[in-house]
Amino acid sequence: FSQFDDILLQDGSSFNVHPELAGVFPCRFSPLKAAVECHMTLSLFSQSPIAMTVTADTASERAYLPAPHTLRNKLLLADAGYVDFGYFEQLSLSGSSFIVRGSQSLNPLIVSARNGQGRQLPTLAGKKLREISRKNNRAEVLDFTCRRGRFEFRIIRRCGLRRKNAFVFGSPICRHPTLPQMTSWQSIAVAGRSNCCLRN
Repeated sequence: FSQFDDILLQDGSSFNVHPELAGVFPCRFSPLKAAVECHMTLSLFSQSPIAMTVTADTASERAYLPAPHTLRNKLLLADAGYVDFGYFEQLSLSGSSFIVRGSQSLNPLIVSARNGQGRQLPTLAGKKLREISRKNNRAEVLDFTCRRGRFEFRIIRRCGLRRKNAFVFGSPICRHPTLPQMTSWQSIAVAGRSNCCLRN
């Protein structure tokens, strides 16, 4: 990660406020409650926040992502609520990198596929991501090059004992050859536990 000028963590954390504020700060889950959400961008190099906005709990998290042009030569880490392929394409065009935990609804076209040891799996090319399951491929780690429209990106899917995790990677880090091994402990651990940084 020394190639980056900074590594930024983006996340939001919500909490209840006095119910009389429900008209200004409506809660996502109950019209009778009030809640706010703190949207934060945290620098992992300096271990300090660089931006924070407080909104109603109902506000979209994606609206508070950093502008792509401000992330040149930086790596953005985010959780599944921030999956936005239009934004990802802008990041790649601006010279930024990203690692974002994928949602279960991810279903792009597979251009090529490898297992965790780097062996090519040509029979998976041309399929949609959600067509691949443990029933038709037993590999614990699958490394895909995928396409959505004209935008190509990398997805590394890791199947654990209880759940399936998929992470979306954007260039230039998306071509790093050791990413399938890193998914087991390094970058994934940071992105998957991003909420802890806001709550602790």
